[in-house]
Amino acid sequence: MTPKTTTTHRYDTPGGTSYYMPIVDSKLFPVLGKIYGKLEDCEKMYRDYAYASGFDVRKSSQKTGGLSGRIRQKYYVCSRAGMPKKVSVDTLENAEKPRKKTSFECTGCRAKVRFDWIYGTEQFKLADFEQSHNHDMVPAEYRHLSKKDRQMKYAEKLFVYNASISNIGPTKAHELYSNMKGCYQDVHGTVEDFRNWKRDLNVFINDSDSQILVDRMEEKKKYIPGFSFEYKLDDSELHSLFWADEVARCNYNEFSDIMSFDATYRTNRYFILLFLFKFTNQSRIIELTKYRTFSIKGTT
Repeated sequence: MTPKTTTTHRYDTPGGTSYYMPIVDSKLFPVLGKIYGKLEDCEKMYRDYAYASGFDVRKSSQKTGGLSGRIRQKYYVCSRAGMPKKVSVDTLENAEKPRKKTSFECTGCRAKVRFDWIYGTEQFKLADFEQSHNHDMVPAEYRHLSKKDRQMKYAEKLFVYNASISNIGPTKAHELYSNMKGCYQDVHGTVEDFRNWKRDLNVFINDSDSQILVDRMEEKKKYIPGFSFEYKLDDSELHSLFWADEVARCNYNEFSDIMSFDATYRTNRYFILLFLFKFTNQSRIIELTKYRTFSIKGTT
């Protein structure tokens, strides 16, 4: 078991409750009355402090004034602020509707900051700062599971996409990427985050995947010598396509005839007709040439 690092001072009150004070570098500690620049700079300062402390931050209420709607006061609170909603569940009536499971828990934490606008400028100053929490902080060794570190960067997203092209799923992609980075703590996102992003990617390209395929084939035709590609549209829908590279052309010129034929029909959601043309070359190596027929709506 990984040892737990001490990140807070715990204090017990006479009433039996406890509160926690984060242990943080003095350079990151918010200073009352200090001007932190624009509101974006103020938010970044508090989020950096929160990350070093071991808790997450969310935006809260604000006060505006004037016809322009300028923000005059802005609050940022601990992500565990507020009280959990009381949900009454009848196990007999709601047996078929499972409750959503989550590890997030509101504890009524009062840790917060308030920034006030300095009149006549674009700057804000720290006007209120509540440091104590009613919950323990996340240790440094588990900080990669925080909301901030679980935000996938462009590198992770690109790796998941490239892995999917090679028929590697998000779970295996996460394992491979963790090995490349050295350990999973250095990866932005968990296995579940990789799966969710791959799901969102599939939804995003669902209505345009035919055009993506055509563009990819046209790019190969432009840069790969001997690569040919043709496709047919039927009422602005991709109906069929055929492609062959230089090796396939040489094999056809050498052997001409196809020795066997196999087909699978309607084996996925696209109802794609997949034909495999299989033949054997002089080295007794099986060569495959593919012909696919598409019927996908919504493609131009």
